[in-house]
Amino acid sequence: MPSFHWLIAAGDNLTIYCYDYNTGALVTSIPEAHNDFIRQIAVHPTQPLFLSCSDDSRVKLFRINKNNEISLERTFEGHDHFVMDVKINPKDPSTFATASLDKKINFWGLTTSTRRFTLVGHTGGVNCIEFFPGNDKPFIASGSDDFTINIWDYQTKSCVVTLAGHRENV
Repeated sequence: MPSFHWLIAAGDNLTIYCYDYNTGALVTSIPEAHNDFIRQIAVHPTQPLFLSCSDDSRVKLFRINKNNEISLERTFEGHDHFVMDVKINPKDPSTFATASLDKKINFWGLTTSTRRFTLVGHTGGVNCIEFFPGNDKPFIASGSDDFTINIWDYQTKSCVVTLAGHRENV
């Protein structure tokens, strides 16, 4: 990893930008990193890696090499609609989850493009996910277009509780 810290950002112009935290200077960019809008970036906590997810239904893993070069390590395909969110598991940073408008939450490992498992239960698209880092339990929360938040135990692959009350998409 470079000796300075990076801020990594992206958006609707399909480009990923890497900025120096200390100076705000653009260090490098990845034009056309995806074929459609880029929704989220997840930076690995200990390795020179980051993930991006997009409306092109793909997730990509990038490596930050020496001399500020970035290489594409792997592409993950397994959603049938826009991928709205990607989060690295804080309890096991070799794994991550993705949320999609296909109503699914997929779990993956960094070392293979094969999906590990899928959580299904929302009746609308899944817009956001968040791991519970401080909890003893292996939980992830998901917010959906069905106006609910589901709390999942990702080890048993079951929904623990559904939180209702929203009047619009979560």
